[in-house]
Amino acid sequence: MAPAASPVVVLGGGINGAAVARELAVCGLSVWVVESQDICFGTTAYSSRLIHGGLRYLEYGDVPLVRESLAERTRLLRLAPQYVRPLELLLPVSQRLGGWRQGLCRLAGREPGQVAPRGLWAVRAGLLAYDLLAAGSRLPRHRLLARHERARLNLHPRYKWVCSFYDAQVPFPERLVLALLHDAQQAARQQGSDFRLYTYSDVRRVGKLLHIQPRHGSPPGVEIEPRAVVNATGPWVDAVLAQLEV
Repeated sequence: MAPAASPVVVLGGGINGAAVARELAVCGLSVWVVESQDICFGTTAYSSRLIHGGLRYLEYGDVPLVRESLAERTRLLRLAPQYVRPLELLLPVSQRLGGWRQGLCRLAGREPGQVAPRGLWAVRAGLLAYDLLAAGSRLPRHRLLARHERARLNLHPRYKWVCSFYDAQVPFPERLVLALLHDAQQAARQQGSDFRLYTYSDVRRVGKLLHIQPRHGSPPGVEIEPRAVVNATGPWVDAVLAQLEV
């Protein structure tokens, strides 16, 4: 079996694997995606499907990560409105104060000994920062629900306030993944590079070579010495590393 030309091999056919494959193909690299089951078999299909800006990371002071996440959220909403839509989220609050101590502890890099419910002031401060970091987004800013709006929610009486803010969601991530893979295929065709997708396939490492074997015998197995291997297998990352003896 003669080794094929050297592509980048992406292990995992979920949202991360598909996005990586598309970026590589757009850059002119040959890329093969190998999935042990079907496309979107794992986490992609069973996640919350949120495209969020990382609100909770504000409490840890990771502003660069939040800014980057918000920028990517805005980009997805602009470039793929057929797959990504705005999603209103409601945050009920039971007290005015509370949450400041644990927030300051986390900003300092320490976990608080006791965790108290976040108060209205802490929540609104966090949401205001979230709005400011999302400058340029077309999503509505956070707001406090009026009493009549809150009454329609039938919440427990202890929740005296409800904050509304927006993130985004992919209702059907499988459609987005297929679109990314199709983009990768089109980019490879335009660039004259090689794009392949193997599903229901096993991967085995033999020295510097990877042996890819479809379980159903079609297409036939192939051996390659990849330019690089991207492990995008989600919760199976460690199992795949062990399998490849890395």
